[in-house]
Amino acid sequence: MGSGGTRVRCGSFAGTGAAISITTVGFQPSKVKLYNLTTVFTLEWNEAMGEDGAGALTTGSTGVVTAETTAGIKPTDTGFDLGTSAVNVDGEVIYYEAHE
Repeated sequence: MGSGGTRVRCGSFAGTGAAISITTVGFQPSKVKLYNLTTVFTLEWNEAMGEDGAGALTTGSTGVVTAETTAGIKPTDTGFDLGTSAVNVDGEVIYYEAHE
């Protein structure tokens, strides 16, 4: 990566259905996007939304977009916390894309 670029980290984790901390990103993200390909949910957060766990939840099968107000994504120093959002299904793989 050339100088002046931002870091991007991609990975995955198993959903829990309960709040979970993802600390393997290695930096505090300014944007996070989550994908659950099993139940076809995505959840997006960016720093303009504040650090209160908000995000926009999109269902891929119906196209309905709803706002998460408390159970979404909250940035941390080394990654992000994920609440009980519909994307966080116990035992399902959740893919993430985090931008510095």
